[in-house]
Amino acid sequence: MKSASTLKVHTNKTFSKSFIQNENSIVYKYLTNVAMMSESTAIKYNERLKKFEMFVSELYGLSIIDIHSGDS
Repeated sequence: MKSASTLKVHTNKTFSKSFIQNENSIVYKYLTNVAMMSESTAIKYNERLKKFEMFVSELYGLSIIDIHSGDS
């Protein structure tokens, strides 16, 4: 079983290649927490979130962070 620190290091490398540039973002924190239980699930979530962000960006000109910080 991998230790939390080993997972964190590997996860940082995985997510550094993603659209998530800010380690303090809510999406990065979420994916890091998911990766603690299942790294493969976190990678799939990341892939799907990238596709969702592309869709929202093209249709509405927003990012995931814009959606999260928007007022409802």
